[in-house]
Amino acid sequence: MFRKELREGKGQLWQNWAAASQWCLENDVNLQEAETWADSAIKKSLHLDSLFSPYGIKSLFLTKRGSRDEALSLINSKIGMAGIPELHNHAMLLLKLKMNQEALVLFQQNHKRAPLDIITATGLIYGYAAIKDNTQALHYCERALLLAKSETEKTSLKIIQMKLKKGSMLLDF
Repeated sequence: MFRKELREGKGQLWQNWAAASQWCLENDVNLQEAETWADSAIKKSLHLDSLFSPYGIKSLFLTKRGSRDEALSLINSKIGMAGIPELHNHAMLLLKLKMNQEALVLFQQNHKRAPLDIITATGLIYGYAAIKDNTQALHYCERALLLAKSETEKTSLKIIQMKLKKGSMLLDF
């Protein structure tokens, strides 16, 4: 499916290479070729100095292959490139891959950069819930509620708060 699209017009954009490789990673299929697609995403994005996502995906392939030190080195060398939403999304992907402790570390780093941002507070809710520390997750839920600006955000956070108090799972992946 992806192979043909990447050879044709969609292969011009780094985002398509990254999306294809990430899909394969999340679904645990075609990993060897998908890692080359992650490399292609990096090559096609080199002119974009502040782009983190392709490196984040590559680091996940390295981790999956057992090259954790290399993956951590890559992430640590590129983490300054990541914006708040980008780092949050990478950490969420780590949660999806059951790399909960690694995700929490990224959520914590993101929060240090922007402690008054609802995205970083929400990240810590998910990070602490994933490692089953509901006390800390509830603490950051309270903080996020104070940062929430819209009724939609407040309602979502109140639902999360109820789930945490009941001991329910927040994420089902």
